[in-house]
Amino acid sequence: MDEKMRKKFDYLMDLINQKKLVIGENGRVYKVDVNGELFPGEYLTGYGYYQVSVYIGNYKYLHCLSHRLIYAYHHGIDALNPKMVIHHLDFDKTNNHISNLVQITKQENSILGDGTNNNYVNYYDFKKNKIN
Repeated sequence: MDEKMRKKFDYLMDLINQKKLVIGENGRVYKVDVNGELFPGEYLTGYGYYQVSVYIGNYKYLHCLSHRLIYAYHHGIDALNPKMVIHHLDFDKTNNHISNLVQITKQENSILGDGTNNNYVNYYDFKKNKIN
């Protein structure tokens, strides 16, 4: 993981540890206001993924796809490989529950497809029948 990405995830993990960001059991990310109230901390991108956006000062924002943040939160930052992708097992890009996320290679992700047609492959069938 390069230094820039490491700093981004370290910063986000600090916000989680400070209880300024919360990962919900439902796989959603929430921000915490000054009164301790939760409000949505992510928005839907044009590609259909949830993304966290955090103001870091001087008119700059830090952006991170929610599923990558949630995966790193549960598995540790060092488990996140920048050369791999986080795949949604049910092909629902908005379902960021940790049980629905798995890290795979870009090639595996291409083979699995996106679930929008009959050509996609079930992840578990793919892993069971994979030839090394």
